[in-house]
Amino acid sequence: SDQVKLFAVDIDPVAMTKRFVGASSAELKAAVQKLEQRTPLGSTDMIGALSAAVDSFGERSDKSRAVVYLGDGLSRSNLLQSDEVRQVVERLVKNQAPVLSYVIGPERDVAFLAVLANHTGGVTWVDTDQDSAAKNAGRDLANAVGQAVLWPQKTTLPESLVEVYPATIPPLRADRDMILIGRMKSQGVQQLSMEVLNHDKPVDLSWNLVAEPSSERFAFLPQLVDTA
Repeated sequence: SDQVKLFAVDIDPVAMTKRFVGASSAELKAAVQKLEQRTPLGSTDMIGALSAAVDSFGERSDKSRAVVYLGDGLSRSNLLQSDEVRQVVERLVKNQAPVLSYVIGPERDVAFLAVLANHTGGVTWVDTDQDSAAKNAGRDLANAVGQAVLWPQKTTLPESLVEVYPATIPPLRADRDMILIGRMKSQGVQQLSMEVLNHDKPVDLSWNLVAEPSSERFAFLPQLVDTA
């Protein structure tokens, strides 16, 4: 029952199907053949591509949405500006449309696609030289599209947690981690609660959190904090 609309994203996004069609339909098979006949021009406007994806959804419905991107993530025809990225992320979140990417090509902007995934509730895979890489990524992408995404509406952080980054709590997924970085004024048991939407249904979540002791397993964190 999945519905798909296929785009070619070069300098301008071009729809290969006029509307959303069945995932196994003759229309989509014809669209894929049409896509394969195109010459990849190499210069992509990523903001334009993502905006076209959001525009294609139209009015909200009870169906889950997702944007699946296959490419290098480079935006050579429109250099990315932080305000533009923030605006398109806000539109994706408002439409509850996570971005899931499979990053391919000799040059790749993995960081940008990871930002999209983190802030829209998506996932990012990176191509490798393994023979089964594309097949495995296709399977994992298909599975990930069907995973529930929880959209935070209100979050109550522990009082002792200050300077939290990112300031806007990203969507939650069950198949990957979400990390908040901050500074704690005190140790001990902390409480975290969230009001989220799951398929437009409100759900209340809460946790009692206890700080873990220092460990070499967290050796990656100082660099992550410095970067943030």
